[in-house]
Amino acid sequence: MFSNPFFTKVLSDNQHGSGRVLNQAMESFKTWGSQQTKIERQKIIDTGQQLFKTFPNFAVLFHFLNELLLWTENQPPAVASQDLINWILNYEKHWSYSRVKASQNLLKNVPLSRKQILLHSNSSAVQTLFQEIKKKNLSCTIWQTVSSPANEGTLQAEFLAGMGFKIHLIHENEIWLFKNHFDLTILGSDLMTGDFFINKTATRSICLLDLPTYLLSETRKYIDESSLTPKLFSQLTTEPPKPDNELYQGKKTNIQVHNYYFEKTPLSKVKNIVLENGFFTPQSFKKIFPLQKISNYLTDSL
Repeated sequence: MFSNPFFTKVLSDNQHGSGRVLNQAMESFKTWGSQQTKIERQKIIDTGQQLFKTFPNFAVLFHFLNELLLWTENQPPAVASQDLINWILNYEKHWSYSRVKASQNLLKNVPLSRKQILLHSNSSAVQTLFQEIKKKNLSCTIWQTVSSPANEGTLQAEFLAGMGFKIHLIHENEIWLFKNHFDLTILGSDLMTGDFFINKTATRSICLLDLPTYLLSETRKYIDESSLTPKLFSQLTTEPPKPDNELYQGKKTNIQVHNYYFEKTPLSKVKNIVLENGFFTPQSFKKIFPLQKISNYLTDSL
């Protein structure tokens, strides 16, 4: 298997959402480039393919890697490191305000002051929202799930508590015990299609609470099935199993462990989808996206 020491940390990350993983990947590319004058184009391709294979359900990472590899297709065999760094800086600048704009769109349309809000897993989009809430001095109470088995929800609880918000930390299996406390739910997503979105397991159960549920995301997390080969679409929307020992450390005689982090939830289960370019119903959502151009390097990697 291809190995790049600059990406060891990001490739082993199982606690952060797609936004944080993307940021780590971009920083790793920039660190890699800063330590040499040229990088072999094939090594950039191999690294991009390995990142995609490790995080096949993170559409925001897929968007970045696809754009990067489309750019790489037109580069010489030895790519100038500064050209790579400049390309990444331009990508970051273009997308740096997408989560802020999405958060502002939600705040324009949904009153959150003095609300009790249920959150799930660990989402950079949701954390950006609460940074905007803090700027407006709005008061609200957060109910945060632990989000097992990696328990990444505790990281989000600590982040939001550090901002001064009151946090109730619960296991996602306990949501029905406390359902009368929640006013609404705000969820992030790692990938969206025209019909469903992918997020941490227990998302669908949360949607069954029959609360106003808002999906806070970005346009670059959308994938268009008609633009992809069936194999690539399957790769993006089918999760490989996670390590057995996260659930069970005993002898596996007659025990088969099934450990998955993500699940598909129909878009019809949410009230609105909130993006940097608008506030949408599930019915109007997919009409805003053009066809996507996909790098051959990603298609050929499968």
